[in-house]
Amino acid sequence: MKRFVTFIAVFFCCIGAFAQNNLVYNPVVLTIDKADGQYASGDVVNVYGQLTDNVREELVCVVEANGKRLQKPLKVDLKEGEKTLVYSGTFDSPTAAQVYVFPKGNDKQKAAVGFVVDAGGFRPGFDAPKDFDKFWAKQLKKMRKCRMKGSIVPAEFPSNVKRLEDKCELYAMEVNMHEGRDVHAYISWPKNAEPGSLPIVIYLHGAGYSRSNASNAARWAAKGVIAIDINAHGFPDDQPKEYYDVLAKGELKDYRNRKVTDHESFYFRLMYLRAVRALDYAATLPLWDGKRIMTMGGSQGGAQSIAVAAIDKRVGAVNAWVPAVTDLAGHLGGHRGGWPGYDRQMKRKDNLDAETAVLPYYDGAVMIRHTKAKLWIEAGLIDTVCPPECVIAAFNVAVSDDKKLDTFPYRPHSDSRIDSRFRSRWEDTIGDPRDKEVMEWLK
Repeated sequence: MKRFVTFIAVFFCCIGAFAQNNLVYNPVVLTIDKADGQYASGDVVNVYGQLTDNVREELVCVVEANGKRLQKPLKVDLKEGEKTLVYSGTFDSPTAAQVYVFPKGNDKQKAAVGFVVDAGGFRPGFDAPKDFDKFWAKQLKKMRKCRMKGSIVPAEFPSNVKRLEDKCELYAMEVNMHEGRDVHAYISWPKNAEPGSLPIVIYLHGAGYSRSNASNAARWAAKGVIAIDINAHGFPDDQPKEYYDVLAKGELKDYRNRKVTDHESFYFRLMYLRAVRALDYAATLPLWDGKRIMTMGGSQGGAQSIAVAAIDKRVGAVNAWVPAVTDLAGHLGGHRGGWPGYDRQMKRKDNLDAETAVLPYYDGAVMIRHTKAKLWIEAGLIDTVCPPECVIAAFNVAVSDDKKLDTFPYRPHSDSRIDSRFRSRWEDTIGDPRDKEVMEWLK
């Protein structure tokens, strides 16, 4: 990769690895001149730094591109209230880069900004298996051969949505599975809705051990939909804390990093199928309009949202932000792989045949090629958990005729951790417009 790089600095030192959740250093703000952080090949990218408060520490700058550090940390001299060039460079191939500034020897908090060059040039590492649809059709046939038994029990409205009690009905939902844990979720819909009038929205959870969220189901139902909020792992939602502590330390411990050996034991297979089973049940409700289904979620929830649409052609729209389990073999495409980092396993080559035989059937960058649903996809340009190059590579190969990619230079993995100085900009340019478009689709 040919590149020209200039630093306003000459000091070198060593620093530790960057932590995803520490991308805020309030005394410094970094800016670029592209609101979406996207540049064409050969464009000059200028990054400016400005002190918003007096700083006594010596500051250093580091740049990473496609997951690799370009150089050792370099000293930067910033003055309060003055905009100073801290990085200038060009790239002539697809590149996702992050620029960081922080006190020398202390990377606990960092000012950060990201950008992409030639975003349309990113491609995922895996090709799509020729028998992808056949594989998942067989999985669905096996699941649906088991007679579906679902139940709903009235649930108590949490205090933060108690105001919706007169507007919505709320239930704890359980649906049997043919193997593994059953579906557990909350389902809600508006009171007095007419039969055949409501779309279905299924909200899917990010990584970890979170229970289904009754409040989230009620809030979405209040918007005029049948809303399902499902926990990813199929455990009950009404147990004491000790129950989940045992799960986290035992059955679910490190579920995302287990060695990949075969389809039957691969953890995400049943996670995806449980979400389809939840839709199967919701589709039996007389209130469903028989047409509109949307999946949505972030990170692992984004992965599930794409997967369900690929497996179940009834899904008409997908809202997936910073999706995980996407472009798992990114290293084969010349960049990092997506969470949870199976590319690191593949690089060791000790289990390569099994991984390459299994992972393409679950990779969001493959699955997105098997849905024609409307797509809203978001990539955070300072996201080091689900790197932007992986998300963009998946978007580029999506076959949908109606797809939209949002990129934001100041978005880490969690939108709640966007630097407060840029939060309103994200809401105005991405969050609010996307919410409006989603609601228009659901009308």
